[in-house]
Amino acid sequence: LMPMEIEGQEKMIPGQSYVIVANHQSLLDIYVIYGLGLDMKWVMKKELRAVPFLGLACERMGHIIVDRSNTEAALATINKAQSRITGGMCVVFFAEGTRSEQTEVGQFKKGAFRFATELALPLLPASIHNTNKVLPTNTLNWQPGKVKLIFHDPIPTTGLGNSDVPNLARDTREIITSGLNET
Repeated sequence: LMPMEIEGQEKMIPGQSYVIVANHQSLLDIYVIYGLGLDMKWVMKKELRAVPFLGLACERMGHIIVDRSNTEAALATINKAQSRITGGMCVVFFAEGTRSEQTEVGQFKKGAFRFATELALPLLPASIHNTNKVLPTNTLNWQPGKVKLIFHDPIPTTGLGNSDVPNLARDTREIITSGLNET
């Protein structure tokens, strides 16, 4: 049993699609967000496609699998997925690109922010607390502890473009980091 507290879920408008951007500390992060019951697709690196059962299941469920080593292929995959992101369907990005080894939030990759601006979808920053203490990276050694998920105010992207992506990435990272520093 892992107690979980959710804060700010009321900031999500029913039927609105969002690009959810979260920090990534542990394998548990996926379950924390997935457990909310939102209609969503994950953006995941192609290396996860090779994980037995998980990779095939994620592909069949329509999650977005990108080749991070090939920018053109990654963009083509994301562009192909854009038509499915309507009517409340959300897309989840762990913008650091991989789990953080330390507690500090890593630099954000630009994909989530390009995706949001191209579709004019609001960004929904999310701070995930303590999953790295409950299930540390590179271990299956579960520890008792409470997890907290904070949704911050959505960031509108209507009218923004590629030139705004670096600022969106920086601002979103600052919001998520400040949320982690609250507790």
